[in-house]
Amino acid sequence: MAYSYSPGDYDPEGGFAVPDIGPLRVKIIEAKEKISGAGNDMMELTLEIQEGIAKGSKLWEYIVYGEYAGNRFGGILHSCGKDPTVQRNISPSLLVGLEGEVQIKHETYKGNKRAKVAYWRKPEGEPKAEEEQPETEEEPPLEYDDIPF
Repeated sequence: MAYSYSPGDYDPEGGFAVPDIGPLRVKIIEAKEKISGAGNDMMELTLEIQEGIAKGSKLWEYIVYGEYAGNRFGGILHSCGKDPTVQRNISPSLLVGLEGEVQIKHETYKGNKRAKVAYWRKPEGEPKAEEEQPETEEEPPLEYDDIPF
């Protein structure tokens, strides 16, 4: 099926806005575990910009599991208000929905300027300590024979 194009739909001045260099609030809207082009395990994050001229635009971040992955994930957790000192398994489901602040930089790729996450910005103050939920064993229901009267 062919697409019916109308010249009135085209805005030569519109289109994609490259976010300014600097801090931006983002939300992780998707996270997927993948294999990199070099065959290494990695996670691909899709971030949605929450403010500014590029609000609603998306950025992608690729974290290859290796020497620097722990530092990158720690920065994400810290920026999003999670305690980076708590040991945990980082899964896509843990990250989706988190909001934090990133520092944007510009780079040129194949002649085009594009925005890229330089790093995740740390929030003011110390990270909030996460309370561990104590494991509770449910008490068995009382049997009428157990009641002492």
